[in-house]
Amino acid sequence: YIRVSTTHQIDKDSLPMQRKDLTAYASLLLGIEDYEIFEDAGYSGKNTDRPAFQDMMERIRKHEFSHVLVWKIDRISRNLLDFAKMYEELKSLNVTFVSKNEHFDTSTAMGEAMLQILLEFAELERHMTSERVTATMISRAGSGLWNGGRVPYGYSYDADKSEFSIREDEAAICKLIKNDYLEHQSTLHTVRMLNAKGYQTRSGVEWSAHAVWIIVSSPFYAGIYRYNRYKGTESRKVNPEDEWVMIYDHHPAIFTL
Repeated sequence: YIRVSTTHQIDKDSLPMQRKDLTAYASLLLGIEDYEIFEDAGYSGKNTDRPAFQDMMERIRKHEFSHVLVWKIDRISRNLLDFAKMYEELKSLNVTFVSKNEHFDTSTAMGEAMLQILLEFAELERHMTSERVTATMISRAGSGLWNGGRVPYGYSYDADKSEFSIREDEAAICKLIKNDYLEHQSTLHTVRMLNAKGYQTRSGVEWSAHAVWIIVSSPFYAGIYRYNRYKGTESRKVNPEDEWVMIYDHHPAIFTL
C-alpha cells in the first residue's frame, strides 16, 4: 500500500519511490513475487476514507493476501485509533503487517511492540501539529483577522480588504427577527412569522428555530468577533470564557446592545 497526501508530492517521485522500494523488499526480503499495489494519491492519512485503502481492506477480508507492506507506517495511517482498529482486523485474519522503513513486521513479538511505540509517537505528533494550528488561528483572531467559514446572514465579506459589510436586504430580515423574538420570546413564533411571510434563508429554504437562534444570540450582529468559544468541531465543548477571543467594533453592527 502506497500513499501521498498532496498533488505536489504526486507530481514528484514519492509514489514511484515507494513502489520501487516495496516491490524490491517483497521480492528480496520476503521472497514474495505475487503482489498487488494499492495506491492512494492525494489523500490524507488522518482517516481511512481513501478508495484504494478501502478496496485493499475489502479484499483482505476475502482472504486474498497474506501480508500488508508499507513504506512507512504513516503512509497507511496517522491516526492511532484507526490503525489499531485496522491492525486488530489484520491479526484476526492472520495477515502480517510489515513496514519497510521501520524494519519490523508483526509476525514477531518485537515487531509488534515496536509498532505500538511508533504509533504512540505518531499520534503525539498529530496532536502537537493540531495544537500549533489552533494557536496560529487564535493569534490571527486576536489580531482581528477572520479565520474563514460561512459568512453570517446579513453580511458580505471582501476577502481582498478583509472587511465585512452589511447586506441591507438580509439585515432588514435580521432586524425583523430580533424585534419579533424580543416581543414574543419564542423562536418558534418567529419561525412561523418568517415562513408565513414567505421569507427564506440565504440557501433558499424555510427558516428553522436553530437558524433564528443563531441570529438572536450571536454577538456578531452587535459588531463583535468572537472566536475560540468551542473546543473541536464534533463534540462542540465550550471553552472557559477567559479563553475566548472577543474583538469589539470589529465590523459594522446590525443590532445595538
